[in-house]
Amino acid sequence: MHVYPRGLNVLQKISLSLMAVLVVLTFIGANLHAILWQSSHWLVSTVLPAVVIDLTNKERSQYEIAPLVRNEVLDKAAQLKAEHMAKNEYFAHYSPTGVSPWYWFDQVGYVYAHAGENLAIHFTDSTEVVNAWMKSPTHRQNIVGPQYTEIGVGTAKGTFEGYDTVYVVQLFGAPAARPVAVTPPPAVTPSPTAVAEVGIEQIETNLPNSVESPSVLAAETELEAVTKTSEVTSSLLEEVTTIPKETASVSEVVVPAPTEEVAISEVPVVEAEAAKDIMVIESPLISTSSGLAAAQITTPQVEESGFNIPSIATQPNTVLQFVYFLIGSAVVLLLSTSIVLEARRFRVTQVLYGVLLLCGMGTLLYIHVSLTGGAIIV
Repeated sequence: MHVYPRGLNVLQKISLSLMAVLVVLTFIGANLHAILWQSSHWLVSTVLPAVVIDLTNKERSQYEIAPLVRNEVLDKAAQLKAEHMAKNEYFAHYSPTGVSPWYWFDQVGYVYAHAGENLAIHFTDSTEVVNAWMKSPTHRQNIVGPQYTEIGVGTAKGTFEGYDTVYVVQLFGAPAARPVAVTPPPAVTPSPTAVAEVGIEQIETNLPNSVESPSVLAAETELEAVTKTSEVTSSLLEEVTTIPKETASVSEVVVPAPTEEVAISEVPVVEAEAAKDIMVIESPLISTSSGLAAAQITTPQVEESGFNIPSIATQPNTVLQFVYFLIGSAVVLLLSTSIVLEARRFRVTQVLYGVLLLCGMGTLLYIHVSLTGGAIIV
């Protein structure tokens, strides 16, 4: 007769009890974490924007779309919009007084070819914000839109409808290219004196440097040689004086006319005056195109901050799920070991404890998501 080891039974009960206590403590800690991390100004203003941008680029990478480059000018525009909403306690793309989203682009002097905006409030996890946007077709089009090349995120703490919250503004942009005309070098017209010197040099090179015999040379007097040279020189000088000013040179030297070259600047030149001439084409997707050509810029390699301690601090749901996964794996392993060791005498009580613990973990996780979830986006 097989005797069930009493020590193993007691050990299993203690292990399951400790795991149950750990599950409850993790649940309480995650909910406190979800509420308290937003009270930190550093996590809200510094870490949260970086995490949102990383998660946005991760979504774009799944569609094989180039990552967005963080732009300080767009960050400033997003921050101004977030603070304006927090100060006036509204949550919409257009303010109660009619201020449009594109007003903030103009305020910082960002001349765009394409622009878009996503907003969010009432969340406790940074991943929840991006997930909520991705579930909305219109917001997802902004996140994965290939026409955008730059991004900016701003946050502000305030109240909305009587509840404390954090306003998140996500701005997308593609800077407009401003053509810059390259000034051609001025054409140089040689002076008549220089042209005369060139003519004289050509005359000297054309004069015969050899004669048939000494008798022929003696027959030509010095006066005749000088007369011929002076006549040819005078003839050339008369031609030089009659050359029109537009002629660039003589001796069939042709200077090609300068061609106009247009260079597209890789970094858009910020000019507040240029924004006044933009023809805004609005759409119901809270995105707009100005009709200007987008700047052809090379997207640099974007480094993601990754899974670090500051980013974890803004993701209580992720922490809770990770801890519960470890506990659940330990419970399953413990139950499997108990079944293998006690194959002849299957302990229903131990299995029931483990199943109840797993069910309790699932219930607490659902309660946590229900209490802390529910991000609102527009």
